[in-house]
Amino acid sequence: MKKSNPILLFLFTFYFSTAQSTLMELVEEGIKFHQAGDYEKSIERYKEALKIDPNSSMVLYEMSYSYLRDNKLDEALSYANRVLAMDDENKRLAYMVKGAALDLMGKTQESNALFEQAIEETGPHYLYYYNMGFNYFKANDDANAEKNLLEALNLNPVHNTSHYLLSHIHNDRGNKVQAKLAALYFLILEPETNRSLGALDIIENNTSGHVKVDENKPNTININLSPKENNPFGPAEMMMSLLEASKSMEKNEGKSELELFTENTKSFFNVLGELNKDKPDDIWWGFYIPFFYELAQANTLPHIVCI
Repeated sequence: MKKSNPILLFLFTFYFSTAQSTLMELVEEGIKFHQAGDYEKSIERYKEALKIDPNSSMVLYEMSYSYLRDNKLDEALSYANRVLAMDDENKRLAYMVKGAALDLMGKTQESNALFEQAIEETGPHYLYYYNMGFNYFKANDDANAEKNLLEALNLNPVHNTSHYLLSHIHNDRGNKVQAKLAALYFLILEPETNRSLGALDIIENNTSGHVKVDENKPNTININLSPKENNPFGPAEMMMSLLEASKSMEKNEGKSELELFTENTKSFFNVLGELNKDKPDDIWWGFYIPFFYELAQANTLPHIVCI
């Protein structure tokens, strides 16, 4: 048996280690360019990395993602498919890119079918369900959108965008309590972005939008309640309206809008918590309401509504 040449072994190890180090440096540079929105330069770096290792699924995925963000969808699909063919740890990420690319190509049904396939092959993941929910949301299929968003939140309760879309769905449906709950929770997760302003609009619309003061009769307040029968949130909607109407009462004179909003929100969550008996263990009665009720009981709600 021939003995291995220690010099050649050292040189091979040194070359391999150096090549891997160079590859990672190129990938890191590519990611920085990607994050800065310079997708052309990020792709250049990844191409250099592929010269070192043409079969790196990590680099191929990063290429597909940069092409996706650069709206070069055919290229994004091509590189994502190469990763999927490798069937390794980057497969899930490649499914995300391919599904998004198909949707942007107008092939939304194919996109949803792909995410269903991804769930079967790689197991449930909140981003699979979120992406399907978002696809259905854009197609105005609120029922399927909500179904998938709830699956996403079941897997990842702090996925901010799923809460955000859920608030929009119920705002469009006129479900005041549900829209407000989802929007408030979203604000806890994402308090200072452009989307936060949209969530604040939803909260305002579903808090005071159904209470109007008669201009001809200043002492008359009109309250518009949901006409839905057997609405489990009916009493909460009524309480929310009465609390909003109470802002004009003499006892509240001199209080700022923030003070009134904080006090009324705390009272609102106390009422919801007391109503939460023998209710279904869904996201409303089993997640949002217990969360906010506990905060209201602990007197920590002002820290949330002031964000």
